[in-house]
Amino acid sequence: MPSTVAWTPSYLGISPPGGLDDLNAYDFFASTPTEEWPDAMRNAQGCYPTTKYDRPLGNDVRVACTLLHLSPENSMAREEFSDRAMLLFSARDLFARYVCLGGLRFGQRPIHEPYGFMTGNITMEHIASWFSAHGIAVASEDVLHLESYARSHRNRRAGNTNPECEVFAEWPHGPSSAAGLQEKDVTSWANLVHPPLRSDSLSTYPRRPSAPDEPIPEDIEMKKIQEV
Repeated sequence: MPSTVAWTPSYLGISPPGGLDDLNAYDFFASTPTEEWPDAMRNAQGCYPTTKYDRPLGNDVRVACTLLHLSPENSMAREEFSDRAMLLFSARDLFARYVCLGGLRFGQRPIHEPYGFMTGNITMEHIASWFSAHGIAVASEDVLHLESYARSHRNRRAGNTNPECEVFAEWPHGPSSAAGLQEKDVTSWANLVHPPLRSDSLSTYPRRPSAPDEPIPEDIEMKKIQEV
């Protein structure tokens, strides 16, 4: 069965065109060879696919769409953003721990808003803040599905056959990583500053969400250099 919908490449695999609803995205993946699916995506039985075509797990389709809408449009930046997001959500309750210890704010930003900042030094706090600001709430079904998807991603990359294994060799190692995170290890909401905007970004999201109108010294110095 050939793929009937044009696709765009991404670090997590192929992604459905922006704007598709869950049902159309489901059909998109069902008509796409499984070797081109995101590494994390499982079939309807919750297993890694072994046939050329298969029915995807509905929850994984929804997560893939969410990641597409919130990740950078630039392919290299998307890779860096997605890699950090998969680490954050792969450990149960780690996202919630960052949100609570950092006092990160829950918001209702549009779900179709690509991350527009540079990603070379992106942190867990940046990722957690971004998802929280866009309506991903602690202890919600969204987080449960994101965590399951991220574990599947890491297990697939590690060659594990069980997509729900929760113990990993590298940090975050699993549920214990969330419990071990302390307030001193987390940048607070008041001090959180996103990296500079990429030159190709049109984002209007403030670098310092807690004080959007407060000038950032780094930006002031950069402006002076550009004006010379």
